[in-house]
Amino acid sequence: MTLPSGNKLFVGPIYHPHTTDINSMNEIKKNLEKAASFENQTVWVGGDFNLPDIAWKDLSNAQVKENGKYTEMHKDFIDHITDRGLVQLVNQIKENQTQRKVYQYKKADFETMNAEAKNFGNQIIINHQNSTDINKMWEEFKEEKINLLTSTYHREQ
Repeated sequence: MTLPSGNKLFVGPIYHPHTTDINSMNEIKKNLEKAASFENQTVWVGGDFNLPDIAWKDLSNAQVKENGKYTEMHKDFIDHITDRGLVQLVNQIKENQTQRKVYQYKKADFETMNAEAKNFGNQIIINHQNSTDINKMWEEFKEEKINLLTSTYHREQ
């Protein structure tokens, strides 16, 4: 895309899979260096850098937590991008994300799951023989299935 200034616009994604992954960090720095070398080109880079020790609110005055686990790597990254004249345009940060619960299929208790599902199926039929409220039945069914799955699958945090 050509901008009104005549510069070409280059947009690229970045994903740094884990805070401790130095190999991907080196690859990111190499790609940022290449992007910064383009003449007459505006470069936008976005993504997930997974660098929690950097205070991203203002990259021009970026602060790295002194007591962070990866302080040196994060300081090096800030130096790398500021030395190449890269600036931050967006300062919205995703913080305090809730960890997902991962259920392990191989460790599920299928015997218990099948027995409880059968019992619940019989119970819902008995409880709602004369009921026509499909929404109530659906909510009860959904709640029971979630309870069943969370109680019979082995969960890894």
